[in-house]
This record gives sequence, structure tokens and C-alpha cells, in this order.
Amino acid sequence: MTPDDLERFAEAAWWTARLDDAIGLRERAHSAYAASGDKRGAARMALTLAWDYEGRGAFSVSHGWFATAERLLEGLPESPEHARALLIAAVTALFAEGDLDRAQALFESAFELARRVGDRDVEILALSGKGRTHIKAGQVEQGLALLDEATASAISGNLKPHATGLVYCLTISACRDLGDYRRAAEWTEAANRWCDQLDVSGFPGACRIHRAEVLRLRGDWPAAEAQALAACEELQDFDRTCLRLTQGQYLDMAFERRGRVTVAEYLEMIECKTAALIAAATHLGARLAEASDGRMAHFYEYGRNLGLAFQIQDDLLGIWGDPAVTGKSAASDLEKRKKSRTQPLEEGPREVADPRDEAESVALWDMVSNAFKKLTREQQMVLVSRFLEGLSVAETAALLGKNENAVKALEFRALKSVRKILGREFAPA
Repeated sequence: MTPDDLERFAEAAWWTARLDDAIGLRERAHSAYAASGDKRGAARMALTLAWDYEGRGAFSVSHGWFATAERLLEGLPESPEHARALLIAAVTALFAEGDLDRAQALFESAFELARRVGDRDVEILALSGKGRTHIKAGQVEQGLALLDEATASAISGNLKPHATGLVYCLTISACRDLGDYRRAAEWTEAANRWCDQLDVSGFPGACRIHRAEVLRLRGDWPAAEAQALAACEELQDFDRTCLRLTQGQYLDMAFERRGRVTVAEYLEMIECKTAALIAAATHLGARLAEASDGRMAHFYEYGRNLGLAFQIQDDLLGIWGDPAVTGKSAASDLEKRKKSRTQPLEEGPREVADPRDEAESVALWDMVSNAFKKLTREQQMVLVSRFLEGLSVAETAALLGKNENAVKALEFRALKSVRKILGREFAPA
């Protein structure tokens, strides 16, 4: 195959979530371009590989490929590859180094050079980067205006698919950080139409995670669940840490619709979220220090245990902690039906038939939650206290009897008790 064939084949592999294959093909394309004397082609592959390895967290390898690209471009006339090199340097300054002034200057240089050499992809990506930099600097309205402009241009078909996906990710991540879910939902719907027109799913895994988050916040649980499951499939060969986080997010979403979650299920969920993230961070530190495989494994295990301990403590403080100290309302997790209240023991033998089915218990949860939202903050705090008192009966039963069905029945009674409190004490005057 020619270098061009290898480059196109690698692009197809990337879009079908076969990142290892894509990297191997791009490395072959780089060698083929270099052997043919095409320095720009070889530099283009080196820049793409730098981006691939940075996405995987292999920063030393990424830096090596970026340095290769810079060396190949030295002395050549201005080209789209020069603009792309400036763009990657700007992204590194913004997200890896946190140097906002340098990032803004590099994005501006990339934008101007891309205009001169006619690279529309880099031009709009640099515009998006300028928007994200403004937002991080506290200039929110100015930043959002630039992101809206860039995203409108991207989904109108003016850019290649990869650049369009990057612009979308920058916009949605900014909206998520700001809590602007209305804007995120609007752009997600527009991006979905773009994906349907091209018959693609967006970036493997990543775009689906963004969609699942927006759909979840809008209350479309079946669609959110479908997107989260699809992301798990797509990410198996793409990014192992991101896959674990996606699995944890899916479990967290699924648990909110269930009446009861065991200790083992709770621990699996937090291990896939907080523990996986901290474990990846400690493991990466050991890797960058060129530690042995055994030591890297120890650092990974250390991060995993640290993440488990942190999340359990955070969940306990979320209910029992002083809101004035923690900055988090004790009512928030209960209102969202989060399963952060860990059970003291695993479920016991099913010896007694449960007198109340799961559906009725879930319906009571929904009724209590809806009524809860209509109360004043003071009333909510009183109700949370009463609710925990009611559930303490079930906790005692779990400790003494280890009978899952008895616990479910007592929790059902606690919910009914809270419903009575809502009707009797907090009825509107």
C-alpha cells in the first residue's frame, strides 16, 4: 500500500474504535512518507501519533512524536502541518500546563496561520480553543460566544469528521463544567443529526458519554442507558481507564432506579469511578518515573485503595457531615436516590417472602422525592432527619437477622412513615 493508503486505512480503524490498529498503521505511514522524502506527510503522521499517545496518557511517547514533527517541519514553507503543530502546542499549554496566557497566544497564532494556508479544520479548532481559554480565565460570555460560532461551523459540514468531533467535545465539556445543560442539550441534538447524516457515532466512546450525560439530565433514562452501554463496547480497545469510568457511571445511573443495592454492588460502582481514576493517576506517575512493572502495580493498587477510602468517606459525610463544613447538603444524595448509604452486611438468605414488591417501593420513592422538592430548605432538613431515623430500624434488622426480605419490608414501612410526615406536618397552609 502507498503512504496515502496507509493513512486512510488508519483513519478507518480509528473511527471503528480499533486504536491499536490505527496507531500501527500511522506508524507505518510515517515511515513510508519519510522513506519517499515527503517530510510534510511524515510530519502529519507524527503529529497525529502525538495526539493519539497523549489521549492514551503516554505523554513521553507523545512528546517524542511531537519533537519528530517539529524537526521534520524545520525550514519548510508555511503549511497546514505547521498550523496543526501550533494547535497541539496550544492544547498542551491549556489543558496540561494550565498556562492560559501562552495557550491564548498559541491559539491565536494557529488561527492566523491556518487562515493563511487555508486549513479550515485548524482554524475552527483554534477558535474553539480560544473560547475554552476565555472561559478558564473567567470571561465566560465571550468564551461561549466563540464556542457557539465554532460549533455552528463544524456541524454545518465545513470541517472533516475528526475536527467536527473535537469541536463538539470542547463545547460540551465547557457546558458541563459551567452547568449550562440547556446549551449542552441543544448542541448534542445538533451533533446527533450530523452523526446520522454521516452514518457515524461520533468519537468512539467519548461522544456517547457526553450524550448519556445530557440524556440523563433530561430524564431520558432508556436512551442514556443505551448510549452508556454502547460506549462501554466502543471503548474496550480505546482507553481502559475511560472504560472503567463509563462502567461506573452506568452503574451509578442504574442504581438510582433500584430499590436496594448490596455492599458488593456499591463497591464495584465506586471502584469503577473514583478508585479507577485515582489508580490511573498514581500508576501514571510511576510510569513517568520509569518505575519497574512491579512498582507500577503497587502504585496502581495504592491509588485504587485510596480512591475506595476517599469515596466511602465522602458518601458518609454527604449524609452525616455538617453542611457548613463539607459544603454539601445532607439532603442532596437522598433526593437524587443515590445509593451512597452503604449497607452494614451482605444480603442474607431469602427465607421470608417479601410482602411488598419492588415496583411499589420505587413508586413510593418517586412520590416522596417529588414532594420533597416542594419543601423549604428547613423542612427538607427536618425530613431527612426523620427519614434516617426510619431507616435505622432496617439497619438494625440487617445487623441482627441478615434477612434481605425483612429489611426490604422495614424500609418500605420507613418510606410510608415519611409519606405520612409529608402529608401531616408539611401540608400547605
